[in-house]
Amino acid sequence: MSAELKCYTEERNSPAFVDFRMRGSQIVNNLITGCPYRAIAFKPLTESHQARELLSLADHSKGIWVYRRASDRANSAVRKFGSHNLELMTAFSRGEQLNRWQAQGISPASFEFIRSLDYQGMNRETAAAVFWFVRNQIVFEQNLHENSQMLLLAYEQFVQHPAEIIRVLCDYVGIMFKPVMVAHIHSRSIGKRPSRVSEEIDGKCAEFYETLERARKAQWQRLGYE
Repeated sequence: MSAELKCYTEERNSPAFVDFRMRGSQIVNNLITGCPYRAIAFKPLTESHQARELLSLADHSKGIWVYRRASDRANSAVRKFGSHNLELMTAFSRGEQLNRWQAQGISPASFEFIRSLDYQGMNRETAAAVFWFVRNQIVFEQNLHENSQMLLLAYEQFVQHPAEIIRVLCDYVGIMFKPVMVAHIHSRSIGKRPSRVSEEIDGKCAEFYETLERARKAQWQRLGYE
């Protein structure tokens, strides 16, 4: 993507990840301090609840919190992982399996919301949307939308205006923009399949998506990006 950037995505086994989880902070620190590139990027999806801790690992650290519409995320999750989110939400509602990464950083209010739902007869997409809802609550529960080290980014915004957004991201992390960076970005995954999320949860997620969007727009205006 860029000769100035070294990127580590979550993988089964890599210098930065093992079984899709980030290695210890000392190993990550060693990768950062020994990196010859202008910037180094990590994709700590399973550690998103540790955003503030991760941002403290190095001076001038910056984060990007990417979110997408819940129905598209739910369709993608079910296609890749089947009923996994439904099984997890059901277990969490019973106070079980709380050692899983998906339960880490979830607030008491979010657990109360999980427990308030009836999982008998709930489809897989709705459960995946519930998971989307509680994990993205972390943005506000940890005040990440007001953290000068964190940038909110809508997936839809990114794929529909790739050159514009990549320019912003390059400026944000301090590397040069090159047209090749956007060569393979497309928006075909937006609304690719109809939503199968229940009307109640779909409405709740749509309302929260707009809350995220308002926070993003306010943040981008403060930074001079919008």
